[in-house]
Amino acid sequence: MEESKKVKWDIIGTFTQFLALFSLVFLLNYIMSNPIDMKTIVLAIFSISMVIIFILWENRTDNPILDLSLFKNISFSAYNLSLHLNYVCMYMLIFVMPFYLQKVLKLSPNTTGLVLTAVPLLMMFLAPLSGIISDKFGSRPLSFIGALICAFAFYSMLQLTAFSTEINVFISLAIFGVGTAIFQSPTNRAIMAKIPDGQAGVASGILVTMRNLGMVFAVCYAGILISTTTSSTTLQLNNLLPLEAYNLTTGLHLVVTLGIFLSF
Repeated sequence: MEESKKVKWDIIGTFTQFLALFSLVFLLNYIMSNPIDMKTIVLAIFSISMVIIFILWENRTDNPILDLSLFKNISFSAYNLSLHLNYVCMYMLIFVMPFYLQKVLKLSPNTTGLVLTAVPLLMMFLAPLSGIISDKFGSRPLSFIGALICAFAFYSMLQLTAFSTEINVFISLAIFGVGTAIFQSPTNRAIMAKIPDGQAGVASGILVTMRNLGMVFAVCYAGILISTTTSSTTLQLNNLLPLEAYNLTTGLHLVVTLGIFLSF
C-alpha cells in the first residue's frame, strides 16, 4: 500500500489563480454594460498580468496547485481545449435560450423547461453508447463527428425567427444534444488516456475546471453578444414589441454563430 505524503499547500498559486479568474470575469462583465475606456484597459492589463504571474509561479514552485507540465502533451492540451469550448457552446445555449423561448416565442415556464430538456435527455441515453464505441474505434473519429454535428445544430438555430415554434427549437437542441453526447465521452476518455501514471487526480481536477470555466465564460460571452442588440431593461420586460423581439432574436443568432465557430 502506497504511503501518503504531506504536501505543502500552494497558497500563492491559489491566490494568483483567484485574482486572474476573478479579474477576467469582472472584465468581461464590465464590457457587457460599459464602453471600452481606461478602466477597461487597466482591468485587461491586470488580468493578463495575473495570468502570467500565475503561470510563472506554477512553473517554479515544488507543489503547484496546477501541474502545467501536463500541458506539454499536445494531445492532452488539445482535447482539454476542445472540451472547454464544447462546454462554452452548451452553456451559452442554456443561458440565452430561455430568453428567446419566453420573451420572443412567449412560451410558459413549464413549456420552456420541457423544450430545454432536449439536450440532457439525448446526452443521458447516447453518452454511454458513445463511450462504448470509442473504446472500440478510438476517440478521435467520434470527437470529430460530434463537433461537426454540434456545428450543424448551431447552423439550424440560425433559421429560428420570431415566428418559429417550440418544435423547431426542440429539434435544433436535440441535434446539439446528439453532437455533444457523441463528442464528450470520447474526449474525456482521450484526456484520461494521455495522462502519466499517478496524475489521474490532477487530470480529473483539470476536467472539472474546464467545465466550470466553460460555464462562467459562456455566460460572459453570450451576455456580451446579447447586449449588443438588446438592453438589460428590455430583457426584464414580459411583453416585447416586434422590433424588440427581432433584436433579441438577432442576439441569439450572434450567439449561435459563435457556437458554429467554436464547434469547428
